[in-house]
This record gives sequence, structure tokens and C-alpha cells, in this order.
Amino acid sequence: MAARGIELDPGLVLFQVDPPEGEIEGLNFMAIVDDGRALFIDTGYAVDMAAALADPYLEGVVPYGAVVSHYHPDHDGGLPLLGKVDVWASDAWRATADAWREPGGAASVEPTRLVSGRTELRFGRRILELYPLPGHSDDSLAVVIDGAWLYVADAVLLTNDGRPLLPSVHSRPVSRHVDAMDWLAARTDLVFIPGHGSVMADRGQRERDIRNRQRYLSAIAGAQGGISFADATAGCDPPFLGEAWHEHNYR
Repeated sequence: MAARGIELDPGLVLFQVDPPEGEIEGLNFMAIVDDGRALFIDTGYAVDMAAALADPYLEGVVPYGAVVSHYHPDHDGGLPLLGKVDVWASDAWRATADAWREPGGAASVEPTRLVSGRTELRFGRRILELYPLPGHSDDSLAVVIDGAWLYVADAVLLTNDGRPLLPSVHSRPVSRHVDAMDWLAARTDLVFIPGHGSVMADRGQRERDIRNRQRYLSAIAGAQGGISFADATAGCDPPFLGEAWHEHNYR
């Protein structure tokens, strides 16, 4: 389904894609529009970016650059459609990109600006702070926008109607993802914008969600020889969807 634009604030547009038929996980990426230019935070798949570039919110707008939260194909796939622009990404991007590239597939668009620590990016009237946040992947980044919004990428996963999805852990050890949750727990005063799912505007929801993820991730990080989904999610309320990811998470 085509990406649809949702304006969170003047010039701050979330593009949201519904999940494929029979699946539960949608997809988000963002555009910050200022003075006829757009800075993207993630780019979706190529088909999603093509739809976004034709959206009324981006009419007459020229791509300026992109911040890639991590080099998985649903987040970097639209980069080639932006033309020759600056791309900010973690300095750990290459191993992730290579691991997810289809055999014989084209190489990912390489970043031009590497992020190894807190990095400030000014675009028009907006101030972005980029932070390495490994856990979902080794190269994950979080983006704070104007000290008010926090693009958490895939550190927090929800459905498009706000139900929590199980964490998806690619970094090892799992304690890296636990550390990412601790970092987010200190920032629940900011509105969370996930890479998949609905915007978390309610602080109580953010705090409950992070506690659940801390509980689950700590359980699997401390498990010896595996742990059942039921045991790992005991006490998590509301319950997580996406049980099928659990076996991958603790291995």
C-alpha cells in the first residue's frame, strides 16, 4: 500500500505504510521540509519513496539528504531515488548492509557522513541530534528532533494501530539492546516515533512500553540455553505480538 503523509508539525511529515495483506508490521519514514528542500529520516523501500515523492506534502520539493537509522532494506531502499545527496549513517553501516544484501544484488548507496557519537545536524529551523543506539542492529541510530521528538527507529516496534510488537534483536550480545532500552527510558519525555507503527504521543504508553521491553530483553539476555516465549514475556502488559521472532532473539 502506498505511503501516506501525516504532518506531525509544520514541515515535519511522517510517511506511513500499511502492512501487506495478512501481516502485522507496517513501515514508517520521515521528511523534514524547509524552503523547498527535504531531509529524509529513513527512506522505506524504493516503491515507498516513489509514492512519497509524489505526495502533495513534497510537491515541488528537492531532496537535500537522508539520515539512515540502519542499513536494512526497508530503511535504505529508497536512497537511489533521491539522487546525489548527503547521507548520514553509523560508521558500522557496512557490515549490516552487506549482510542484508541479496546475493548478486546491487550495493547499497554509501553514506557520505559517518556518525560515531552524538552528531548535531541543522536543517533549516530544525536541529537534529544523531545518536548511535545499537541493539536492533549494530549500526542503529536514534534521532532527536528539536528536543521534542525522538525517532527511535526499530528499537521500539508497534503495529500501525499502536499494539506492541516483540523486540527484534540483531546485535549481539542482547545486552546491547537492553542498554538501548535504558537510554530510551531516560528520554520518555520526548514523543517517540518508531520505524514501524504509530507515534507514541502519550508518556504513560512510552514508559509502559519501555518497561515491558526491558523485562523481556533482560530475561533473554540472562537465559542459559534458551527461554520460552511465555517465560520471557511473563509480566509484560500489554502483551507483545510477533512471537515468531522470539527464537531468533535469544540465539
